Amino acid sequence: MNKKTYLGLVLATCMGVVSAPLWAEVVPAPEHPANITAPAESPEQHTAAAALHKEHATHHKSVAAGHGKTGQKSYNY
Repeated sequence: MNKKTYLGLVLATCMGVVSAPLWAEVVPAPEHPANITAPAESPEQHTAAAALHKEHATHHKSVAAGHGKTGQKSYNY
């Protein structure tokens, strides 16, 4: 084998090592709840808006907890 063959093997190995994190399995973030599009005008709409705000809070808390598991900085909500 000559020098070019060794260089090719070294480059192929380096590319494989560098691209390995791209193949790692990533847990997807929870789906973000829908946004409020119009102000509430009835008690039922206020109740629905409150439930949506609770979903938003739950979503953001789960995202924050996920950041803690991945070693990223987690914020207190």
